[in-house]
Amino acid sequence: MQYTVTINQSKALEWGLNSQQAMLFAFVYGVPSWADAVTRDGEVFYALAKSKIVEELPLLTDKPDTTYRMLKALQDKGLIVLASTNSITLVRLTAKAKAWNKKEDGSEKFPGQGRKNLRGGSEKNPSKVGKKSDPGSEKSPTDQDTSDQDTSDQDTSDQDTSDHDTKDQDTSDQGSALPEWLPADAWAELLEHRRQLKAPMNDLAKTKAINKLDKLRQDGSDPAAVIEQTIVNGWKGVFPVKGNVHRLDDHRPRPKHTGLDQANSAGLTPRSDGTFSL
Repeated sequence: MQYTVTINQSKALEWGLNSQQAMLFAFVYGVPSWADAVTRDGEVFYALAKSKIVEELPLLTDKPDTTYRMLKALQDKGLIVLASTNSITLVRLTAKAKAWNKKEDGSEKFPGQGRKNLRGGSEKNPSKVGKKSDPGSEKSPTDQDTSDQDTSDQDTSDQDTSDHDTKDQDTSDQGSALPEWLPADAWAELLEHRRQLKAPMNDLAKTKAINKLDKLRQDGSDPAAVIEQTIVNGWKGVFPVKGNVHRLDDHRPRPKHTGLDQANSAGLTPRSDGTFSL
């Protein structure tokens, strides 16, 4: 399991990544430090199984198919390039993605960070966790008795309100309160799609969209397929999937009709010699 994932929040916001996408990209960014390299069309890719992502990032998802949709979302944002062999997914970083851990002067923020470095201060090495705080830090403030601290009530109140609003937004985007039948990553893609259309959904719109998806689901449509159709066609609403739709009741047996049933429905009368008359 990946104990630590370093997320560059500034880049995540700049590139329009939600929290799930940022977590996954932070993991993919370190893949070249440990994964097997595979050359494809003159480009170096790295082998990354979907099951490996589920194993390393249990907080992200427990469904391999969901990880692949999230990888495709990162590809759509120009951060990775995907390829595949007969049995495994291949991934490589784009030039844009390599700025993830770069300072403004172009130097590395976390040079040499790979799997071993990330785990250096994990539960397996508890003696290496934490350092003694410097004098004057939050743990050892030098001005504890000053009167300035008594005047911070208003600032604290404003901060609490901001944190509360951010928490509500994160809960809605990540889908922690979504119904079980609605994939969180598909819902996040729909919210991002609406934001890109300059038509973000408020709470009422989200509720109505979920209710509409539930009705379509009960009619037999796959909610993820409905959302994908909306995104591909640049729509704002959700509608029954056109064309070859995956339905939840496809396994039900279809009734068989005999020639006699068809004749009766057409108003024909059978004769003794096997023919029919009106």
